[in-house]
Amino acid sequence: IRKGGDAAPINHLRAALQREHPQIQVTDTQRFYDIDIFNLCEQTGAVLLTLEPWAMLHPLLVTRPVDWAYTVPYGVLYAKAPSPAVAEFVAILRERYGLPQT
Repeated sequence: IRKGGDAAPINHLRAALQREHPQIQVTDTQRFYDIDIFNLCEQTGAVLLTLEPWAMLHPLLVTRPVDWAYTVPYGVLYAKAPSPAVAEFVAILRERYGLPQT
């Protein structure tokens, strides 16, 4: 799990794990996962909480979905001066999902 205090959804999950499952040893990772974190997980047999889009990142790890009430918000990151195609894509997202102008 990422270090406490970085993100509210992760903080809630961390607190629940520590409260409801004190036998689980939570280990902090660096702020952003990189291939070294995935390699360490594979080498030590640790469990890594990760996101579904990263399921195919490491050939020796398996990602299993969990059915729980914790969610992590996503966003769209793009240049302040986006290309016309990116600007059009963002406009479609805004229209479809009622996103605010930035």
